[in-house]
Amino acid sequence: MKAKYETSESWVQRESQFLKDNGFNGTGAWSDVDMMRQMAHPLVFTVIVNPMGSYKSDHIRKYKCGSGP
Repeated sequence: MKAKYETSESWVQRESQFLKDNGFNGTGAWSDVDMMRQMAHPLVFTVIVNPMGSYKSDHIRKYKCGSGP
């Protein structure tokens, strides 16, 4: 990637323009959202929301020993 784009910022700019030129107006959930947010006019992006993601670990931590908080 470094040989082709030199910097991460250049990669985001060029690939975003490539997507726009080909009719895309957004990116998928596994895109580098932090890099996208730094652009002056970022494409629309999707983030992965997992509301139950920490439930299991929190539940195990809370109840594994049989004691409460």
